[in-house]
Amino acid sequence: MPIAVVEEAARAIHDDASIPAALPALAARLGSSAPDADGFVRRAISANLRVGGEAAARRLAAFAADGAHAPAMRAEALASLATWAKTEPLDRVQGAYRGSEERDLAPAHAALDAHIAALLAATEKPVRDALAKAIKQLNYGNAADRMAGIALDGSQPADARAAALEALAALGSPKLPAAIEAALGADSPLLRLAGIDAQFARAPGDPAMLAAVARALASADTAEAQHAMRALGKVGGAKAEAMLGEKLG
Repeated sequence: MPIAVVEEAARAIHDDASIPAALPALAARLGSSAPDADGFVRRAISANLRVGGEAAARRLAAFAADGAHAPAMRAEALASLATWAKTEPLDRVQGAYRGSEERDLAPAHAALDAHIAALLAATEKPVRDALAKAIKQLNYGNAADRMAGIALDGSQPADARAAALEALAALGSPKLPAAIEAALGADSPLLRLAGIDAQFARAPGDPAMLAAVARALASADTAEAQHAMRALGKVGGAKAEAMLGEKLG
């Protein structure tokens, strides 16, 4: 469908009196195969804020974290998410009066939890500035504690713990060493690899890191063993070379 037609449909749904029943469908198109045209994206972002709910908060955070999108639009998604607890009475597209709504912060916090590592890694100034404001407005200053809680919780899924570990590294949290130790001793190969990566970034030649790599080299999981070999190649030094030679010979 031509971009102009899609944009016009978005205007019809979102602008002026709106078509409230169609707002969820517009919100769901954010970050999908829909066009990245500013007019459409702004309305899709606004639709998510107006619709509310956990899925909408997740879409806003996921869009903001995705470097494939324009920095200005990613910043707009964060600016919209920042108003989650008490939405502004005027919408951010037309300035039309929509009323204000007070909401629970939990969906916004959960959305940031899932994407905080990628957001913190963003290099674009508009995105970084918008993230800083969102963290303040959403009272998300306890991000490190929240991430540590996930990373150290053995009942959490391995992918969630790995993402939390990556976020702790990006935050420079003092709880990172404990989270790395827990990851390196985990049953999940995915989590052990995340621990190796985090330890490598923190202290490449550390004995604990080399011991973890040695265990990974002996793993029955091919991907884990290959990952460990790549890590050793980056470490260098006599010990790493000896470990590689033993594995190859």
